[in-house]
Amino acid sequence: MKTEIEIDPEITDLIPVFLQARSEDLRKLDDLQSQKNFEEMSRICHTIKGIARPYGFPTLESLAIEMEKECHDQNSGTVSSLLQRMKDYLGSFH
Repeated sequence: MKTEIEIDPEITDLIPVFLQARSEDLRKLDDLQSQKNFEEMSRICHTIKGIARPYGFPTLESLAIEMEKECHDQNSGTVSSLLQRMKDYLGSFH
């Protein structure tokens, strides 16, 4: 599996599991967005930003950082746009 940056070879086999978990996160974020549950969305983004770079996905980390901030500000339009960017980005790895 190709990543954006060099990662520890010992975790390479875990990347498909990582990506599957992020797909599940996207489904949750979709549901939470429709409920305008910015607090829970922020929590999920916080988790994503903490684990994305070690798995070789700094762009995902950046998107999660931006989305977490926008969730704190409850900026629905920007959150929606960032969620779509996250979906597009992760979709490029499947």
